[in-house]
Amino acid sequence: MCLNFCKKKKVASSSPIMLWTSLKDNNVSPAQTRSYFLGLKRLGKGAVLLEYPLEGHSMIGSESSRDLNVRTWPVASIHDSKAVDF
Repeated sequence: MCLNFCKKKKVASSSPIMLWTSLKDNNVSPAQTRSYFLGLKRLGKGAVLLEYPLEGHSMIGSESSRDLNVRTWPVASIHDSKAVDF
């Protein structure tokens, strides 16, 4: 399903995408986030998926939220970097 959506919408034609999911999230299915990520990768798009196994829908104030905050800072300059270590 995601592969067709990504093709139709020309998703991430030139920009890399960072996705994240919480594996105990009851609002947004982690499987849907994974499916979107795999669709992007099959199309050869730049994508990174972060999975937080101990979190629910809200990560406010947790160690995971601090980790996500640190990891998202370099994304603004990802086009200027040849290799980004997530």
